[in-house]
Amino acid sequence: MSESILESAHESAKENLEIARENQKLSYDLHRKNIQFAVGEKVLMANTAGSALDKWATPKLSAKFIGPYCIARKVGSLDYELISEDDGAVLSPIHVERLKPYHEQSSLI
Repeated sequence: MSESILESAHESAKENLEIARENQKLSYDLHRKNIQFAVGEKVLMANTAGSALDKWATPKLSAKFIGPYCIARKVGSLDYELISEDDGAVLSPIHVERLKPYHEQSSLI
């Protein structure tokens, strides 16, 4: 008798986990943008905590995005390899959600 109670509790927990997984996926997919970049396109990269170039820079005052970088190649379906415009250094693959398109600033003169 105790085995049947344990088995039903286990099945109930599995069902609840599956329902929670589906709800979390729906919630995530609502805000997901399907962004693709072409090779050679300029992008900005999110400046996450701990990646500030200056050791005295505080995250609150640091730039939210750094760059521009140039897309070198696509690695997998969601990662891109970037090349620095300043020194030509190649960055390790960066996830697409950490990138945004770079728009040239037009001069006011």
